[in-house]
Amino acid sequence: MKAFHAALLLATLASTTSLLVASCANSENDSAPPDAAADAGASEDADLVSDTSQPKVDAGTDAALPITTKCKDDLPGRAVVVGVDGAKDEIRFFTHTGGKLIDNNLSFTGLENPSKVAVRADGREAAIAWGGFNVGQYGVVVYSFEKDGTSPTLVKVVTLGSGLLPYAITYVGNDRLLVAYSGGTTHTLVTVDRSASTFVETSRIAGPGNFTYALGGRAKTGTAVLARTELSVDKVSYLHLVAPNDAGAFVSSGTVDQVDPSSIDMRMHPNELFAYSQTGNPVDKPTNFMLNVTGIIHVSQIDATGVSQLQDRTTPREGNRLAIDPQGRFIVLEGNVYTQGIGQTPAVKSHAFNTAPLGADGKLGAFMPESLNLPGLIIDDMLVTPSGHMLVGVSKDATVRALLVMAQISPGDWQVCEEHVLTGSATIAMGAP
Repeated sequence: MKAFHAALLLATLASTTSLLVASCANSENDSAPPDAAADAGASEDADLVSDTSQPKVDAGTDAALPITTKCKDDLPGRAVVVGVDGAKDEIRFFTHTGGKLIDNNLSFTGLENPSKVAVRADGREAAIAWGGFNVGQYGVVVYSFEKDGTSPTLVKVVTLGSGLLPYAITYVGNDRLLVAYSGGTTHTLVTVDRSASTFVETSRIAGPGNFTYALGGRAKTGTAVLARTELSVDKVSYLHLVAPNDAGAFVSSGTVDQVDPSSIDMRMHPNELFAYSQTGNPVDKPTNFMLNVTGIIHVSQIDATGVSQLQDRTTPREGNRLAIDPQGRFIVLEGNVYTQGIGQTPAVKSHAFNTAPLGADGKLGAFMPESLNLPGLIIDDMLVTPSGHMLVGVSKDATVRALLVMAQISPGDWQVCEEHVLTGSATIAMGAP
């Protein structure tokens, strides 16, 4: 049933925004067999192919150039928590030290589809939403660990019900979790709070609409931004400010922004005032005769009155995933590299990265020169680390998944430092700087 759900999602995405490519992630547990992924030892320059056919895009606003990093950077270790959904559903704990990711041989299995992961701001606790489709149970599991990701300890498995899949999770402050689940016609938001040394469900409520795909916690205000769309029905995505009522249930508050056409990813600026969504360009769609097409990055601003549009910018390529530097210095956009496919439908077998600085006003500056073509069918997830490196989960083909460590060796030029083989698609999380 999990395979059917993933196939249905991919088919729907492809029919909605030219050739959107998506992935669902995973499952998890509280036992610990040491069955860790192997380091494939990719070199810095392996399989890097430059693409000189970059479309023309907006110049953007003035902003500082992104920070540069190296594969040889050796920094104090920080925890990386990865939910893996695939042949072996598991939760993995790594140590990130700059250009290197240390595999601690810590793998926790036993919970189905641990596909949505959030790490507390201090980087010492993680909450993972899990759940099986149809008759399987769903819930949240919480682990504590050292700041470098070692010595993970089970805090609590909170079982919330059965028959729903996890779609998003976020911390709203250190002691509150907001989790979105969907299945069939049920779309719910669950508030889970810390109570002494454990976690309990505080409330649940129907979401403001169907299929929440992202949540961004706002610890400073105790609120969150919720992104949702039903791809087979909606032509746009909706971004809501959600705030707790007296019972602790999160309800939509104020104005609602729209991303047109629909997106499948949303990331928050670390100052909690801006949100970013990448989507296709409705007037520049790929065909076998037009492979180099642009996309759109939609910037939303958030305040007490709700969520509203701040900026729409043309991007060098159509894409889905994005990552924000946790210090708010730059944004990285994944872009589809199209090749000729069957009939009128082009194929995606690799991806490029486009990087732009972020101004204090939340807007993008001019894009840096486009980065490498990274082989792979789907970018499952991507995250900029506090050191300015990047972690990328990629489905290389129908069976091979990997977690990549990348360095920005010059502004916009991302190169692979390491590759770790995974048993399924990955969702990646770290704490704040």
